[in-house]
Amino acid sequence: GDRGTLRLDLEIAAVSGTAPTLHVQIETAKTTSGTARAVDAFGPKTAIGSERRAMSGLDRFVRYVATLGGTSPSFTFALTGEAV
Repeated sequence: GDRGTLRLDLEIAAVSGTAPTLHVQIETAKTTSGTARAVDAFGPKTAIGSERRAMSGLDRFVRYVATLGGTSPSFTFALTGEAV
C-alpha cells in the first residue's frame, strides 16, 4: 500500500551448531515478479537475543532472506513488525 516505513523486530530464541551465524536481509520490490533490491539488514547474529530496526524507502512488496553460516547451524527466530 502507501506505507513506506517498516519497523521490524528480530527475536532469536535458540542457536546451535559450530560457529553458527545468521544474517537477515530485507528486500523490497514494486511487483511480486519484479526484481527485489536490498533495503537493510540485521547484522550477523551468533547468539540468543533481539534487535529492532526501522527502515524506509520501501516499495509495495517486502521479503526477508535469511542466510545461515557455520557447521550445522540452527536458529529458532521470529521476525515481526509493522508498516507505518
